Amino acid sequence: MSTKTRCRRSSSRIALDSLYDAVIEFGYPTPGGHPCSMPLKEISPSGLSFMLAHELPGIEVGRALERVKLKINGHTVRGDLVVMHLTPDENPGSVCGGLFHPWRDSDILNLEKLIQELEAAFPHSA
Repeated sequence: MSTKTRCRRSSSRIALDSLYDAVIEFGYPTPGGHPCSMPLKEISPSGLSFMLAHELPGIEVGRALERVKLKINGHTVRGDLVVMHLTPDENPGSVCGGLFHPWRDSDILNLEKLIQELEAAFPHSA
């Protein structure tokens, strides 16, 4: 079951579980590079985290991932991601978290709608 937890950025994080078809897609190390699709773990209005499906050599805190696509239950939101943490490192099974910056107004609106739908699905979560 998905849960909401308080985020230190003053917004709720929504944990995504196997009930959701939720992935992040990007090219690595550049937008036109190796196509990556990795499972999303959590999302909030300002950021997200995902599980590394394979090693990402050279990824580090502060690095920008450009032309990212979030795909969650039929929603697609495009933007850029700034890596804020790797727990513990860039190897498979690690968690990467970052700040998400939607590209266009339509992406901002899609993200807001998605967050509202997820929050409505689990109103009893803290």
